[in-house]
Amino acid sequence: MNRTLGTVLLAMALMGAAPAHAKKDKKKDKGIQETGIEAFDKVFSDVGSIDARLSNASKVLSSAKKELNTTLGLKKGTPLSDAIKELNTRADGKIGLAMNGNVPKLEPTDAVPTDVQTGIDSVNQMNSDIVTAIADLTQVSKDVSSLVKQTKTFPKEIKNEFEGEGLLDKIFKMPKAAKATGHNLGITKDLPKKTESVLGRMQDIEQTVRSEFVPLDSGNGPGRGADTVGPGRGGPGNGNGDGTARKPGRGGPPGTARPGGGAGKDPHPNKDTPSDRGGTARPKPKGP
Repeated sequence: MNRTLGTVLLAMALMGAAPAHAKKDKKKDKGIQETGIEAFDKVFSDVGSIDARLSNASKVLSSAKKELNTTLGLKKGTPLSDAIKELNTRADGKIGLAMNGNVPKLEPTDAVPTDVQTGIDSVNQMNSDIVTAIADLTQVSKDVSSLVKQTKTFPKEIKNEFEGEGLLDKIFKMPKAAKATGHNLGITKDLPKKTESVLGRMQDIEQTVRSEFVPLDSGNGPGRGADTVGPGRGGPGNGNGDGTARKPGRGGPPGTARPGGGAGKDPHPNKDTPSDRGGTARPKPKGP
């Protein structure tokens, strides 16, 4: 009887020490470990899945930073936001921002150096990965708090899980389960903060891209319609009377040309008022 009691007390002591031991080995032991307790492992499996997704999302930013810095010849460790701004500087303003669905996409508006084009391709791939990851992590954040709440009682439940087990199970399995549980709880506890951090970093980088480059579809978009002669859109002094623009459009206020080909037609050929497409007045023909 005394021997059995002593064994149980030893197991309990080891169980109590397990979380501290797990914390010490946290850097060495990565990922979720099996506890041998089915109810625990089912929850920790979900924790492991989310933790892996967070790690992959973080790698997207790390890889993009490394690739962009290498392409532009920047110092190792240069922040991604700084590298994106440097890309725009190198392009001399010849990069515009378009949208491919909900994914920001950079487009050169004129010939750019090879390193700039490679940088554009790198940022576009990053943007695609970021938008996908943000959508995923936004959903993940809703599940994290539930998982954390479920695991809070696990340390107290270990003893109950081994009630009725044989002596050897209590000696060998119980401490192992306690150690794995403590290790897994450390990962679970970090999930909310890790999720917020990765999601915040991605949103900041996406915002940097959106704010650094001028949208191509805005009135001030770089190069939008700058080399295209198309139908005039009205306005003083910019039409030739036949609907065509005198000067290449600049994507700006009414009266400049809109990208496209072909000359427009004067919708009021017989009126002596200015054309509403930017033309000058055309006199009425005199009768016979």
